[in-house]
Formats: sequence, C-alpha cells, structure tokens
Amino acid sequence: MESLAALYKNHIVTLQERTRDVLARFKLDALLIHSGELFNVFLDDHPYPFKVNPQFKAWVPVTQVPNCWLLVDGVNKPKLWFYLPVDYWHNVEPLPTSFWTEEVEVVALPKADGIGSQLPAARGNIGYIGPVPERALQLDIAASNINPKGVIDYLHYYRAYKTDYELACMREAQKMAVSGHRGGGRGLPFRHERVRHQPGVPDRHGTSRYRCSIQQHCGAERTCRRAALHETGSSGTV
Repeated sequence: MESLAALYKNHIVTLQERTRDVLARFKLDALLIHSGELFNVFLDDHPYPFKVNPQFKAWVPVTQVPNCWLLVDGVNKPKLWFYLPVDYWHNVEPLPTSFWTEEVEVVALPKADGIGSQLPAARGNIGYIGPVPERALQLDIAASNINPKGVIDYLHYYRAYKTDYELACMREAQKMAVSGHRGGGRGLPFRHERVRHQPGVPDRHGTSRYRCSIQQHCGAERTCRRAALHETGSSGTV
C-alpha cells in the first residue's frame, strides 16, 4: 500500500484539478476557504464546540482550529494561514509539521483579524467558501462570490467521489470503531431473536431478520463503554 504522504500528494492533485475546473466554469480567480469561527453561547462567555467547514478539511487534516484560511487557485501550491495566537489561558495547536505539510504552504496567523493584510489586494474575483459571510464582506469579497450556489453544488457533488487518500483515512477510522464495537459487544449481553417473515408482508431485508434486544438495560451502557474504552486503549469518548 502507498504511504499516506504519497496518497495525500495524489489527493491534492485531484483537488487542484477540480479547482481549476470550477474556477473556469464560474469565472473566478481563486477560492478562499475558511475553517470557521467559534461562537459563544448566548449570555455566556464559553463557545459552542467547534465544527470545521467540511470543504476546508477536504484539503487539510486540520479539524480543531478555527480562524484558519486556505487559498487555492488550482495552479499554485495551496496556501494555509494557520491560526496560532499567543494565548495564556487556552491550549494552542502548534504549527503543523506532518506527512501533508510538504504539499501545502503553511503560514502562521497570530491574530484572527490579521488575515486581511495577508490576502492579495485584488479580491473582487475570489470566491469565499465558509460559514461566516459577514467576515467575507469585511475582506472585500463581492457578495455574489460568497458561497456561490454553483460552486457549492459542484464541490458537494465531487465530495461523493473519494480519493484513495480519503478511502485510506476512512478505513483507518473504522479500525478504531470496530474495536470499540467488539469491546462493547463483549461487555453487553444480547438476546438474539429470530423474526420470521410473514406471508404477504413486505420484507426489505429478506425472508428472515434478526432483532437484538438488550437485556439488563440498567448499567449495561456503562459496561459497554468501559469495555470499548479498554479495547481501544482510549481515555476519551468512543
């Protein structure tokens, strides 16, 4: 099997090809893809959990860092501004150096509002892809180029066509999931009940099905969780 670095390199080649195509179709010069921002809970000083823009993480495996920006034009090396504040109170992700960073130009962004001075001066023909339209307007992105429907539709369509890199990542993720399910299964008693197909009743799953009912429900969830965590060697949430 190819190394993850080699798979990722080919992955970027594919994304660059798609980018050239979508830019030509919609007459844009580049796409500015925003990882997203933190939003505080109403009447609170704590933010909601961060959820990265899926079009951002399609390019780079950065899923826990808000205020990051990626500029892609399908020709030049993708440029990532990685949010790296000086912060005493909060944990700050270090500047990444991994299997994928050879394919992307990574630049530290110490202040979230500092991206404006980093971008090209001519932005009238750049498309913004992200969850904060008002931020794009502040960066002088044309309103018509903020999450343009045709571009979004194109990107969504091709998300269904996974590259070999994406398939490898999905398989790796399933290894942990399978271990967790097996560990949970050993810690939780099941009763398997055969359900016979009744004549005249449609059965999409064949002539017979199996139904699992959980016995001794009280306390079983904790047993399942402990077994799954032990199996995966994890100390967090399965």
